[in-house]
Amino acid sequence: LSLWNGLFPSILLCTNPAIQYTMFDTLKGALLQGGEKEEGALPQQQSGRKLSMWEAFLFGLVSKFFATIVTYPLIRCKVLLMVSSPEAFREEE
Repeated sequence: LSLWNGLFPSILLCTNPAIQYTMFDTLKGALLQGGEKEEGALPQQQSGRKLSMWEAFLFGLVSKFFATIVTYPLIRCKVLLMVSSPEAFREEE
């Protein structure tokens, strides 16, 4: 069945949100990092500042763009596997 052909790339695509959220938190931490660091405190607790709406939008845009670029070959592979005919996987004798 061609339904199952793209299963493995689909499972690997679960890394897309992980990449996106990790990059978002990294960008946020870099911006909000204060002069004094408290041991074990989160970045927003260190400086007392929060992201503005536009900063959050920009960081989300950049992180989603990066995650999609990194996982695009898997997206392409999944689509090609799912739309291919079953004859494409048969060996010629």
